[in-house]
Amino acid sequence: MLDFQLITGRIQMGLRDWPKARQTLETALQNALQSQTLPKRVEALQLLSQVCKHQGAFEVSVTFLEEAQRWEDSLRARQQSQYLQQLEAQYKRSEQDAAISRLGIENELVATRLQNSQARQYF
Repeated sequence: MLDFQLITGRIQMGLRDWPKARQTLETALQNALQSQTLPKRVEALQLLSQVCKHQGAFEVSVTFLEEAQRWEDSLRARQQSQYLQQLEAQYKRSEQDAAISRLGIENELVATRLQNSQARQYF
């Protein structure tokens, strides 16, 4: 429903039906707030900023734009945090793989030494 509202708002903007576009996008913003969907919230705020600018409500436009920027910064910070967590997990996994490989080689070495020792005892 939220995607539909955003698309409808864009179409209304294209038709220059600013009052309908604003009403549709404000509803979309409310839905984005309820669903806690950050990318859609940012999109709705940016579109509302454009609509208000075309309506001559420049202060409201700037307010919407500033809020969109704050949420976009928050979204970017979350994405960077997730990326760092992924890199950390990959690093830990590679360390574990290296440790497992090292233990496998050590086991082979111990087995070879044991075989050599048994062979010497046999002879």
